[in-house]
Amino acid sequence: KSVFSHMARTEYHKRRLAEIRPEIVELDPLFSRYYEEKILSSLLNSCTLALDADSGSVMTLDKNTNMLHIKVASRLDDKIVNNTNIKVGEGIAGLAAATSKMIILPKDKGLNSLSGKIKREYIKSSMIVPFNKCNSDDVYGVINLNIVRKDKEFSEKDIFLVKELVRMASIALTPLRQEGGDIDTERNLPRF
Repeated sequence: KSVFSHMARTEYHKRRLAEIRPEIVELDPLFSRYYEEKILSSLLNSCTLALDADSGSVMTLDKNTNMLHIKVASRLDDKIVNNTNIKVGEGIAGLAAATSKMIILPKDKGLNSLSGKIKREYIKSSMIVPFNKCNSDDVYGVINLNIVRKDKEFSEKDIFLVKELVRMASIALTPLRQEGGDIDTERNLPRF
């Protein structure tokens, strides 16, 4: 409900601004950043509640430094939140971002690329899902979900649900103006 609410509100404001003052569309990146944290927080809260995860975070990619930083977190130690800077390709989240492939632990634990990267052994199951903004192939961020209880692991149904929530959030995070095309204000898509 929360993800849908923020998405709908964002899209409504984008459309109204474009109708009232088309030049406002130029400010869309500023407008989108205002809602970014709310959208990512809603995404994380929805995923942790729906999957009964014990903790999680959403990391976004700083393209200037090629580093992932925690943007929002749930039930993580403040030291982890404030001091986590992961280079793309390093660590589990960095590997997921570099390959644009989801990692499920313990299922994928045997992969050679994960050797030595698992730091918090007390976590029994993790889901690391890279995502992008709609209409972009570039990784925008990574959502990390963790379970520490021995009796629970993420299922295929959980994976499907997270993919759907991430897809919806990526639409809400997409700027109104797309490079190389005009805007179709009826459907908020680029015209070709």
